[in-house]
Amino acid sequence: GSRLIRARSSKVHLQLPCLAAFLVLNSRHLQSPCDRRDGATGTNNAQFKSHDDDTPGDDTPALAMLRLILAILLRRLLVVIPMLLVVSVMIFVILRLLPVDPIAMIISPTAMPDEVEAMRAFHGLDKSIPMQYLIWIGNVFTGDFGNAISFRDSVMNLLGETLPATIELALFALFFATIIGFGAGLYMFHVRGTVRESVADVTSIAMLSFPDFLWALILILLVGVQWSLLPFSGRYGPEFIAPDITGFVFLDAIITANGALLISALEHILLPALALALAFAPLIMR
Repeated sequence: GSRLIRARSSKVHLQLPCLAAFLVLNSRHLQSPCDRRDGATGTNNAQFKSHDDDTPGDDTPALAMLRLILAILLRRLLVVIPMLLVVSVMIFVILRLLPVDPIAMIISPTAMPDEVEAMRAFHGLDKSIPMQYLIWIGNVFTGDFGNAISFRDSVMNLLGETLPATIELALFALFFATIIGFGAGLYMFHVRGTVRESVADVTSIAMLSFPDFLWALILILLVGVQWSLLPFSGRYGPEFIAPDITGFVFLDAIITANGALLISALEHILLPALALALAFAPLIMR
């Protein structure tokens, strides 16, 4: 009898740590007697416990996804900033090492040597290349990108004039690329496991290897020149004078209710947007 009692006690001592670990791991799934439904009051204490278990640290899937996206964007931004600095240094140094004098492009050929040197000192070209870069990058951080010698205008003014057209082109190209990419991707999913899937896969790889400027040349030669279906230069027809309200032709045409201008702008943006879309659609497709 004493041996039986000692055996049972040792068995209990062995089972207690396992039982404690089981209770810790499954504490959320166990219910106490208070969690049962109280017949006298008709309340369910488990409902109140479920509200107590919702701590602020528990994230919903949408919040977790948002945090993941923000973390990815932050990492990309931390990579892009030094990359832009390195690229700016390389381009700045290469342009300064070219055997081209920028002062000769903006000054009269009959200017005296002292006038040339004064102009060079005015633009800071008499300093060393590292000092010129530091001056330029300092002006960039203050919003001064300098002047374009070819256009004889400030870079910010040129950006302000061309940025609306760039945004319009990017939006239309993204729209067309999404339609083409999703449509082709659904087709590849529909024909999976067949010969047509291999053909579509090879076609997408071939399209992915084509740069956007090559698509632009093909579309210009075929659609613009050979078949003369769509225009390929300008933002709208020469017979129109676009209102200068927002800088966006489509938005200005809608504001002024100018349907003819809207159609002309749509015809002019189709070819360049399609050229960019065909180069980007295979990424969405795959």
